[in-house]
Amino acid sequence: MKGKILIVDDSVTNRIVLKVKLASAFFDTIQTRSFAEAVAALRQGAPDLVILGSDLPDMAPVAAARALRSVPGCEGLPILMLAPSGARETQLAALEAGADDCLLRPIPDQLLLARVRSLLRSGAEAGSLGLCDPGRGIAELAETGADYRAPARIALVAARPETAIRWRATLAPNLPDRIEVLSREEALALTDPPAIDLFFIAADPTAPDGDPSQSGRALGLHLMSDLRCRPATRGAAMCIVIDPDDVALAVGALDLGADDVLRGPFDGREAALRARTMIRRKLAADRRRTALRRGLEMALTDPLTGLSNRRHALPALARMLGQGRPGALCAVMLIDIDRFKSVNDSHGHATGDHVLIEVARRLAGECASEAIVARIGGEEFLIALPDVDARSAEACADRLRRAIEVEPVSLPRGTGSIGVTVSIGLALSGTGEADEAAVACLIDRADRALLHAKGGGRNQVTLSRSAA
Repeated sequence: MKGKILIVDDSVTNRIVLKVKLASAFFDTIQTRSFAEAVAALRQGAPDLVILGSDLPDMAPVAAARALRSVPGCEGLPILMLAPSGARETQLAALEAGADDCLLRPIPDQLLLARVRSLLRSGAEAGSLGLCDPGRGIAELAETGADYRAPARIALVAARPETAIRWRATLAPNLPDRIEVLSREEALALTDPPAIDLFFIAADPTAPDGDPSQSGRALGLHLMSDLRCRPATRGAAMCIVIDPDDVALAVGALDLGADDVLRGPFDGREAALRARTMIRRKLAADRRRTALRRGLEMALTDPLTGLSNRRHALPALARMLGQGRPGALCAVMLIDIDRFKSVNDSHGHATGDHVLIEVARRLAGECASEAIVARIGGEEFLIALPDVDARSAEACADRLRRAIEVEPVSLPRGTGSIGVTVSIGLALSGTGEADEAAVACLIDRADRALLHAKGGGRNQVTLSRSAA
């Protein structure tokens, strides 16, 4: 994993030691000695991770962690703080200030590098596809700095129910969220996403009694892996609760995808602070996925009518042609609203839009679910039907024509109604050919049939002669 890491520490020795350790894992580093220099470096280009030391000449490290969150573009930047041995209150204050983690020295090299890898991974997921680039102006995809969030759902999984119940008793006073105790089986049985926002999992949630064939210390990691592969829980944040001396297990948990590890006795205040950070990142990831899905839908949907657009319809038509059963025919109709320009000229574009929406509604209502129904131009629609013959395709086209003609379109605000008709060009093709040329040829034949329908007096269906 390649990553650019900003080291902020007034101690030359600390900076050099960190640089050597990170360079051994092939990470690039930028070194600064003060908060002011760090901000200047950030303005030159955001790194993938910031490591804050405990010695800064111009600001207390905890205050620096809080201030970094207010630097434009750094709201979701992973921050790892390093504090002196025994500085427990500093560690908790750093987590409260917005640092993703605060490790107390001395830090085993393998644990430091595992935490760096974990934070770089979460940061890379947040910025995947460049969706968090503030220059793109997509506010929905950026992490919000708002303090308010709806209550999350947190699950506690431990070998003994009384252990998880004790965790809940210490955690609940520090969080406004719904906290519940689940067994391993109950966690794996969850079916409705998003089922859980955050799991706290004991390293050995179901440690077997007297079974030497299984390693109880790793069962929590197995459970986490199981949860990651299930639709209902794969997007949840995961924190593994580990013995403070088991560095190897902490490293393994982080490298296997844990969002965080809680080392030592379950402290309600620390767990709550870590939970807030994990939930914040998890909910931000949910927003990014939702916005990305919405963006993809918008890219493939006509915003006025809600039908598919050309970008979606043509590849879908190619798939329909390629996947049809042997000997079947596929029908394509090009449908054009007759004299639509006069509607806009006489009644205005708002009325024209209203007519387009109503025509789209009627066309979609007459088609089966397997049909492709799309708006591919100003007043032009495309409908494709799989597994048809010429007679049934013509009957469907005429039914669509009559569905538009049968009832005038009511104008907005009760200002009257307007009669609307459509002309339809129909072409049929055998399935099996799904390349771009085959699709273009089929649409061209339907287009020429549409021209004949309009030239022949409009409000009629014309079948492509080459398909007759």
